Amino acid sequence: MVLAFDDRVHETTTTTGTGTLNLAGAATGAQTFVAGVGNANTCYYVIYDGASAWETGIGTVTDGSPDTLSRDTVLASSNGDALVNFGAGTKDVRLTVLGSRGFPFIKDADGDTGWDTERAADDDNLYGKTAGTDRLILDELGHVTKPTQSSFAARVGATVTNVTGDGTAYTVAAGSEEWDLNADYNTGTYTFTAPVAGRYLFTAGVSLDDVAGAHTSGDVHITASGDAWWQNLLDVGNVYNPNGNIYLNVSQIVNMAANDTATLVVQVSNGAKVVDVLGAAYPYTWWSGELLG
Repeated sequence: MVLAFDDRVHETTTTTGTGTLNLAGAATGAQTFVAGVGNANTCYYVIYDGASAWETGIGTVTDGSPDTLSRDTVLASSNGDALVNFGAGTKDVRLTVLGSRGFPFIKDADGDTGWDTERAADDDNLYGKTAGTDRLILDELGHVTKPTQSSFAARVGATVTNVTGDGTAYTVAAGSEEWDLNADYNTGTYTFTAPVAGRYLFTAGVSLDDVAGAHTSGDVHITASGDAWWQNLLDVGNVYNPNGNIYLNVSQIVNMAANDTATLVVQVSNGAKVVDVLGAAYPYTWWSGELLG
């Protein structure tokens, strides 16, 4: 549903009272509301009885037998800005652009892509959608949300033992999703695939166990767009705690092409392959990513 506009939308009605209008067909040289606005879409309307009764507002068009226009929100009227109780006789019904509202809204031919507002009474949000789905919402306080913007977070669900320590580069098995907007993360391969070209922010935390003094080199990095983004390379054998634990972080903005992939990798070297990657319902080891723009 969008707030729609078009040229030469003009019909008549003989409906009386304060309810939904039954539309009687296009006036000469004009088009119907269904043709110009579209079924289930909303529009600004004006009703005039040719004498003194008039009403402007926001209504919803319904394709039927007959076509109808509901009077959802009255914006101004000859009845003190309330619904007008129209009497018998023929009334003009036209799509209008109200001077106090301007003309900031657009839609495509089938009405499933565009901008709209006033979806309900006192709804002050602005909605942008494509293919019938909301993509951007600006609320009355200025908050902007993007309901389908690519974003994910995943964690290691259970500890994985003996995966590195001897120089093995281990792709972290973060197979438990916290969320995955746009379904771009694969929990079987632990891989994120960029849906479009752009800059992506990745952050991660990796918790290791059974680190020993012989493990003199350790790092965690993100592989993306053919590169390894190194952010930790240290002598983990000298900085682990008495229980053999160490926690490594990485954060990086990466310029990716569409269909480029990213994975999280940890590598500990110069000792035995006994180092574990901790995981549980609590996110000991995790990573996340999102499209910035």
